[in-house]
Amino acid sequence: MKKLNRITENDTFSLVIKTGKYLKNNTFKVYCLGNKLSYVRVGIAASKKLGNAVVRSTTRRKIRAICDLLIDYSRYSLDIVVVPKNIFLEQQHLTNKNELGKLLEQIFKD
Repeated sequence: MKKLNRITENDTFSLVIKTGKYLKNNTFKVYCLGNKLSYVRVGIAASKKLGNAVVRSTTRRKIRAICDLLIDYSRYSLDIVVVPKNIFLEQQHLTNKNELGKLLEQIFKD
């Protein structure tokens, strides 16, 4: 994922979480909100409940890799925040990819 396609500002995270559309399943919570840009930006919010800094960083890296496979960044104008749940750490990569794919499919369908 290019740096251009990442949400880095705390204000943007807060805005998307407070006012955006919300979907969830057993593995993820996903918030989305339209933006005025011509591309998709993704933010990953891994809380301390998930684990220590190493675990959170690894989790963010894995989610970024999954997003690169599933999202066409230039096709939509959205800000997306992905919040992984603890079960993410216990599941296989393919299962996590499928779970996030289902949620993103619902977002892009609307």
